[in-house]
Amino acid sequence: MHSKTAVPAPARSASCSAALSGTADACGVKESNPAGTWAVAVAVAAPGPAAAGMQATAPSGDVSRVQQIVQVRCVPCHAVKPTQAGFSAAPNGLVLETVDQLLAHLPQVQQQLSARSMPLGNLTSMTEEERSAMLMWIGHGARH
Repeated sequence: MHSKTAVPAPARSASCSAALSGTADACGVKESNPAGTWAVAVAVAAPGPAAAGMQATAPSGDVSRVQQIVQVRCVPCHAVKPTQAGFSAAPNGLVLETVDQLLAHLPQVQQQLSARSMPLGNLTSMTEEERSAMLMWIGHGARH
């Protein structure tokens, strides 16, 4: 017989934690048997505060950090006039040159970042820290 032990979640949304860490025990339930012969971690993806209609406020420095990341890692392709070789227009017409443009496309941006589909082939060399910072900002409500 096995027992379930709840593991305290960090002070960020479960979906963000799962996306950032790739570990379930940081934001879900860890199951194990007393003998320690097996352990299964289960991630529970819950919508962040923005998805639940709640107004959460991210730390004030986060938006400026996200703007820097987007300018260096996303805008070379997702601009009115892309500077990345091989792009004559923003892919799918998705321009991310301003925070308002980014906020208008948050579900798509979150999905692509979480799936590691963007930047395409990591063409602009986004680091895991940058990806995590963006996902955390989104998970905390993605505010100006």
